[in-house]
Amino acid sequence: MESLPDAVTPDAPEFPSVRRLILIALLYTGVAIGATFPAITTVQTALPGHPADPLVHLWTMRWYKQCLMEGNLPFLALGLQHPVGAPVGYLPPLQYQSLLYLGLSSFLSNDLLCFNIIWFLGFVLTGCGTYVLAWYVLRNSWAATLAGLLAMLAGPISYFAVGEIEQITLGWFPLFLVGWLRFVDHPSRGRLLLAAALYLLLAMSAPYYGLFGVFPATFYVLWSAWREGWRLRRPFILPRLGWFVAFVGLTFPALLVLFSSQVWAMTHGFPMDRSSGEFEFYKASLGGYLIPIAPKLLAGWLQKPGSVLLGEAFFPAYLGMVTLGLVAYAAVARVRFPRASFWWLGLAMLVILSLGASITIGNAEIPMPAHWLREYGKILKPVRVPARFAYFASLLAVLIAAAGFRHLLGRIPNAFGRATVAILLMVVALVDLAHVPFPTRPVPELPRAYQWIKERSPNAALFEAPHANFGWRMPALCTYWQSFHGLRTSAGYTADLNPIHEPLVTHSSPFHAHRLADPGYLKESDVIPFEPIGLTGVQRFDDFAWLYLKTFGFDYVVLHHRPEDYPELPVQFDQIKQRLAPAKVFEDEVTAVYDTNLLPAPSRPTLLCAKGWRGYIPTRLGVGRLIDPVSELTLYNPTAAGPIVLALRGMTRRASRVLELRNGHTVLARWRIESGDERTLVSPPLELAEGLHRLTLVCDGVEPDTSHKPHFEKEQAPYGLWVSALGFGASPELAVTWNAPEAVIAEQPGSEHLVR
Repeated sequence: MESLPDAVTPDAPEFPSVRRLILIALLYTGVAIGATFPAITTVQTALPGHPADPLVHLWTMRWYKQCLMEGNLPFLALGLQHPVGAPVGYLPPLQYQSLLYLGLSSFLSNDLLCFNIIWFLGFVLTGCGTYVLAWYVLRNSWAATLAGLLAMLAGPISYFAVGEIEQITLGWFPLFLVGWLRFVDHPSRGRLLLAAALYLLLAMSAPYYGLFGVFPATFYVLWSAWREGWRLRRPFILPRLGWFVAFVGLTFPALLVLFSSQVWAMTHGFPMDRSSGEFEFYKASLGGYLIPIAPKLLAGWLQKPGSVLLGEAFFPAYLGMVTLGLVAYAAVARVRFPRASFWWLGLAMLVILSLGASITIGNAEIPMPAHWLREYGKILKPVRVPARFAYFASLLAVLIAAAGFRHLLGRIPNAFGRATVAILLMVVALVDLAHVPFPTRPVPELPRAYQWIKERSPNAALFEAPHANFGWRMPALCTYWQSFHGLRTSAGYTADLNPIHEPLVTHSSPFHAHRLADPGYLKESDVIPFEPIGLTGVQRFDDFAWLYLKTFGFDYVVLHHRPEDYPELPVQFDQIKQRLAPAKVFEDEVTAVYDTNLLPAPSRPTLLCAKGWRGYIPTRLGVGRLIDPVSELTLYNPTAAGPIVLALRGMTRRASRVLELRNGHTVLARWRIESGDERTLVSPPLELAEGLHRLTLVCDGVEPDTSHKPHFEKEQAPYGLWVSALGFGASPELAVTWNAPEAVIAEQPGSEHLVR
């Protein structure tokens, strides 16, 4: 390796040479391999860490490539989360990573190898980017080398490398800082273009980074204005205002293009705001910066006593003993280096923002700046995890640590001693921050069932069971496999849960993984219980499953019946396979396929909540469902021999409402609901023809919901009615069977069957 300057070298060039950067990149590649061993041994056969997110990231990159090749817009993936479709804005954009994938996959046919190369490049880019920043600020190669190593293995990065590809691609942030500092200090066209390009690369790596990068950039402008105004008594911002406007003019239109999927989602009924409950929960703590958590080497020794003293470290922001020690040294020794006050204050700002909406001291909850920026400034409204400010904070801490290290080297009299100390600290950092052994997971091959279905029905819609759109192994596998078979599927694990698909398809699913994990499910009786509405309600599983599959247009049920495919939950398959047996058309050791056209139609009336029924919500009133001003019910009537009575129990709190039950343009029932306590609304006997009916509930007004903290902001959108129970049957006895002191608004109250 080229000889490195021994100590402080103020006459060093502004940037390292290309040869030095290549050597540093090779060094960091070796460090990444060693710190994540044995991940390098399975780059062609397995994905790093937990497979769920990597599989979905692969789907996203394959989706971009498919849309590019076919000339289609990528905004909505109709193949996922049938019948709604998955908004691509609910997935990490991964534009930078997808560009790498597009190039790699053009000559490599192995998706896993492509992913692993991009994954390792994330570490190396973070290290090299930080090396360039530290060199630019400190002009010392040993200090810059240590800074890059500490940055690429910092707690948030090495921890979230288990399953993430965007969050470890942090290297564009320090490079953007270099470009931004040079642009702000001495604006020019070249520096403007470079700063804008680096900022867009930062935003392409992760949307979080594009937003978070605004904070240190803006702070540097304010810090520079204060410094220049104090020292030189002349204005700073005004002469540069045109340059800043030009920067915004270059980057803002590009950002609209980069995040057009998110814009499309917002304008098509898919909210992008995250709930305040999530924002308040996913925050860092001061202890998290100081306490290592597993699998770090010192986690077993320090985590428990550290948690007692500093509180639980919910977010792994651990900086490492070398970084913490050198930062402390820099503070105690009052180390001077270029723009020192900016780096110290910037670190403090990012740490404070990472603490989220509030901190608790004793019994007092103190609001923090992140709360004000979210609630009043709205700039953090799309953010779910404010703790991710810790990524940027770790890089600024590393730079300060490198300044302290440079100062320390200056006190060592000879080159051998300096090299020995530098190498020793790097080894300690590697041992402290490494994630060894790093877990990897193989990816099963595409099941034969998909090809079997596609040969017989190229446009089929599949219901994949057990059903769950969580970050679990099988939902993620089904998402990735969809990019190969191309059929429409109920599966589709997205980073943000789809607030339209979830209440429509997931909440009512008789094939949900949690239900199939219940040992008593379908064994004790011939009925399926629907909870948690707080009432006992039953419908026959066979009837409800048929109506559910037909309502949402599923042609086949694909049952993934290997127990090892669901390590998260002990799902049971015997009963569900027995119930679906008459419709089985294919089976192998991996899957069983059932044709929904072969399932018997219900022999009694069956009811399903469809569009407009939001998810189950615990409120002060109990557990119920909010319904939109226009919501739908699907009812199957096997015979027209007798009338059917529908009833629901609900309430409006702020104003009286008129609620109508319609069949097409025909009004079947109309109720006036007064505000106050719950009411039971019972329809007159309905003479419905044989077959499937899509009934509509129309409410003449809406009211805001402030009764709970929802997972989705959409759940706090204005709603029509709060409903705690829904019933139907042939006799008007519902008010008695519900056993509640409610005012019954009907001449013939009653029902025999209750449903969720």
